Amino acid sequence: MSWLSSMLGELKIKKKRSPVIWVDNMSAITLASNPVLHARTKHIELDIHFVRDKVLGKEIELRHVPTADQVADIFTKPLSHQPFVKMRERLGVVSLASLGLRGCVGRDSQADQAAMHDLKSLDRQADQAAMHLKSLDRRVDQAAAMHLKSLDRQVDQAVDQAAACQADQAVDQADACQVDQAVACNTKITNHVDQCMATKQDARDKQVINSTRAKVIDKTKERTKAGTPKEPIRRAHTSYSCE
Repeated sequence: MSWLSSMLGELKIKKKRSPVIWVDNMSAITLASNPVLHARTKHIELDIHFVRDKVLGKEIELRHVPTADQVADIFTKPLSHQPFVKMRERLGVVSLASLGLRGCVGRDSQADQAAMHDLKSLDRQADQAAMHLKSLDRRVDQAAAMHLKSLDRQVDQAVDQAAACQADQAVDQADACQVDQAVACNTKITNHVDQCMATKQDARDKQVINSTRAKVIDKTKERTKAGTPKEPIRRAHTSYSCE
């Protein structure tokens, strides 16, 4: 296997995956996969160390197969008739006795064709199952993406609503504060105007009183100079006639 891998590497043929070796002995798989050496395994041959290095380097892969399905037994063990025929059919080898004079294949070839047909149908079913799984994966990914997008939209809407609500509250508070300030300012202005009007009215009243007093004093002085006696000041009565 290592020689074939090195030859393929020199030919610049890339391997898609590590070659698989089917083993029907679980103990051999465990020894090859486990790097820890135990007391019972210190007298083993060097081949196991070589295989272990290849397994750890992922150059080969060991898998378990039941003994009844081990195709390599046809080359290493004396099998009975039924297991021998079974393994031979799996290898795709046709018996010479089944070939006729015309070169057509007999019953064994028909069984092989049926087996190949079954294998092809199984391969088609496996491909269809793989396609179905891929479509399911795509649907799941699409559903997850749509769900995430809807969640993002909901979060954005909630954030926008919260921001709008906070902005409205801030505007209402600012408006209320401005209205209160305007009312207070208007009240101050009104009070100041009232005070000014009262002050002006008081000034006018004082001016009228002073002017009246000055006129009376002037008339009194004139009469005193002329030598006329003082006449008592009579109030003028205004008569209103109703026609």
